This record gives sequence, structure tokens and C-alpha cells, in this order.
Amino acid sequence: MRPTDPIAPAAVRVTVIGDVPETIVDYARDKIARASRLAGEPVLDIRVRITAHRDPAVPEPVTAQVNLDLNGRPVRARAQAPTAREVVDRLDARLRNQLARVNRGWEARRGRSPGIRRTPATPATDGIVHGAG
Repeated sequence: MRPTDPIAPAAVRVTVIGDVPETIVDYARDKIARASRLAGEPVLDIRVRITAHRDPAVPEPVTAQVNLDLNGRPVRARAQAPTAREVVDRLDARLRNQLARVNRGWEARRGRSPGIRRTPATPATDGIVHGAG
């Protein structure tokens, strides 16, 4: 996997709904732009939405969602937390997990799945050696 060209934080479009501190917008742009560098394909678009709910009975009233256009493939992550800053941190972690999952999928389709090595088939094997790296 190779990192893609860096996405400028200003290219990350952030929408806030509810009582979300202004400083969170820049924080979200920076965190999500850095996470997007882990993508194995070009990132064409990034949108983040952060929503603060007013219901005091909700234990994690801040939600966030990120949508990436990863060379035509949508990648999405969501998170909930008690505070806006924490929701951005959780969103960042979930996006990184999603990108790792997508990258593993691309590597598997290219025949480079971790832990499985293909060898020429012989009568004694099916051509797969398990556990090789």
C-alpha cells in the first residue's frame, strides 16, 4: 500500500448542526485529512457532518459521519460521543479502520492477501500455503 497525495485540511468539507464549538471544525478537518492519507487510492472528496443533539437524556448526544469518495468507491464511518472533540477522535479511529479494511480488500483482489501465498498447484496441494507471509 502506498499513501496517496495528501489532502489539504481546507478540502475537507465540514457541516455542523446544533451547538458545536467553532474550534471543532478545524480540528475535524485536520484529523480527517491526516487519516485520508492512509487510503490506497486517490481521495476525490471528503465530507464530514457533526451534529449536537439537545436531548439531555441522550448519553452520547454528539454524532458525526464522514463520507469519502475513494476513487469512485464510497467509504463511510460514523461515531457517537458525549463531546464534539471526542466524537471527532472516534470518527478518526473508525475511518482509519475502514480505510485499512478497504486497502486489505484491494490487496486481496490483487492477489496479495496477507497470510496467504499462492504457489503453483501440485497434486499434493491446492496451490495455497496457509500462514505464509
